[in-house]
Amino acid sequence: MTTIERLDIDRLHREITQSVKVAHGVRSPSQSDTQKTIELIQKCWEGFHGMPPMLGEWVKKGDEYVRIAFVRSRINFRDTTFQPAKAGSFYLHEGCGDFAGSLDSPVTLDLKHIGWRLAEFWIFYAGETGARRGVYFTIPTRVFAEEQVAADPASFRDDIEMLLSYIREFESEDYENQKADGQCVTNHPFEIAQRIDSQLQVLFGSDGKLRTDPTVRGERE
Repeated sequence: MTTIERLDIDRLHREITQSVKVAHGVRSPSQSDTQKTIELIQKCWEGFHGMPPMLGEWVKKGDEYVRIAFVRSRINFRDTTFQPAKAGSFYLHEGCGDFAGSLDSPVTLDLKHIGWRLAEFWIFYAGETGARRGVYFTIPTRVFAEEQVAADPASFRDDIEMLLSYIREFESEDYENQKADGQCVTNHPFEIAQRIDSQLQVLFGSDGKLRTDPTVRGERE
């Protein structure tokens, strides 16, 4: 995990001041309101720390950077299904952004934090809602990239055995009835489950580890 970046307060002050001048048409924005806005931004920004990938943060795909605009599902950093966006606006909340714009197609990746990159957000000046009170600024935002996770044979075996257990529970009676009636059961789900279970016994040892010696199969057979 890369170290946490620090907010550049001077840059924030300059960006907010300029944004207020443009939005309000004033020459000298209130210093107290600007300071309050900066404090709100800092609190929101700190809310990202330690969280899984959130809206408004970056994902690096090859040489391209896209921002997470909508998260459909995730298991912490694993199996994160999100919809990216190359354009749009992000309102800053505590620990996440709120996106407005067009979404790209969903992507599912295992993500890891690899660094930081500036990203633009907006917030209501001094926390007070109203017309022309939105101010734009940039803050350091986490960058994620796909993590190549090695397949875990033991986990694969657990998933298969869970499925086999489900099939045995709900298909065994139908299988026995068809067999008693003299029907062909070669491709019945229960029969397939039995064959898969036999193969698992060959592929995995009693310790649950994947066998690597090809002669083991011949000895078992």
